[in-house]
Amino acid sequence: MEGVSVRWDGELHFRPLVYLSTQPVHDPCAIAGNAVSCGFPVGRLRPGGVLVTWNAGNPPAVGLGQGGSRIRVGGHPARRVDTAGGMCRSIGADRTVDVLVQTRPLPSPLTEFTACLRGPGLTQAEKSVDALLASTKFHSS
Repeated sequence: MEGVSVRWDGELHFRPLVYLSTQPVHDPCAIAGNAVSCGFPVGRLRPGGVLVTWNAGNPPAVGLGQGGSRIRVGGHPARRVDTAGGMCRSIGADRTVDVLVQTRPLPSPLTEFTACLRGPGLTQAEKSVDALLASTKFHSS
């Protein structure tokens, strides 16, 4: 997978941390005058493609939300929601995996993980996502 670490000083509702993909990624934000619009750092997933994004959420949250399953990521409480299509459908994905991770006591910003998966090979891609989440570690600040 190719990866890009992102440093963002803008004012968005999220702060991109890292993008990982099986194909090249690009800057997901475009500036037109004073307006900034952002999407995914991949225009369209290729067959068998995967895109993973890690973002620091903003503003502070008071909970992990409803639905999905409670898991732990890097020793922290998290909530995982798997959706057929989902928000990643716009780039050709067949499945979206969203995980919100509470890395600090609430209320605080959550760390957001999104995996966009396109078949064929969804079962193996899901196993890779599981392995990535199981091996994730967060550094204390």
